[in-house]
Amino acid sequence: MNIMNKKIVIATHASLADGFKEALGFFTGSLENVYTICAFTRDKNPQSEIEALLKSFASDDLVIVFSDLAGGSVNKMLVKMLKDRKFYLITGINLGMLLELALCDVNEINENKIREVVANANEQTYYVNDRIKELEEKNDDEQNFFDN
Repeated sequence: MNIMNKKIVIATHASLADGFKEALGFFTGSLENVYTICAFTRDKNPQSEIEALLKSFASDDLVIVFSDLAGGSVNKMLVKMLKDRKFYLITGINLGMLLELALCDVNEINENKIREVVANANEQTYYVNDRIKELEEKNDDEQNFFDN
């Protein structure tokens, strides 16, 4: 399949999507082909806005849609739209996964790449206090080993 363009859609509750877009621009310097849906800020029901945006893309565009909450109303709307239009839908957006896919060449993106990016993002989510404690304990154990 010959893909024309990569389109990134960030669909969240309130204005979170605009914040992600701004941060993405900060790191990449480019916001070409990045679109936001700030659900429930302009309309009571953003479904028509989402549908219109997806319909505006060419059929051979690669479309990646990020949402904020897996069980949230925005994601549920998007899941229903997968029947009418093929796109990659990722929920639980974070800046790391957004950056990784935004910087990927369009020809590198497929289902396996999406899975890899989600796995990478999951590895980057942890309770820092516990991680520091683990490192301190490891260093203490190593120090004790060398002291003997």
